[in-house]
Amino acid sequence: MTALDGLQRYVGQDQHVRDAVLEAVMHDPDAQVRKTAIGVLEPVQADSSVRQVLRTVSTQDTNPYIRTASYNALQSSADIQ
Repeated sequence: MTALDGLQRYVGQDQHVRDAVLEAVMHDPDAQVRKTAIGVLEPVQADSSVRQVLRTVSTQDTNPYIRTASYNALQSSADIQ
């Protein structure tokens, strides 16, 4: 969680940071870390790689909490665009 907080300010500037946060969304064993990572991605949700991961997680993840969080993130970014 501390690492995500530290990376948050760089997610919009650095593709490597964005990729690391996307990895956390897809693979971290802690649901709270994954939910936080989804929130960290909010400023870059228009990015196609971010939207693709969120779409995949929202339909295929085994955790309903994470599916819902990803779906909600996609919906909120659709309202912005």
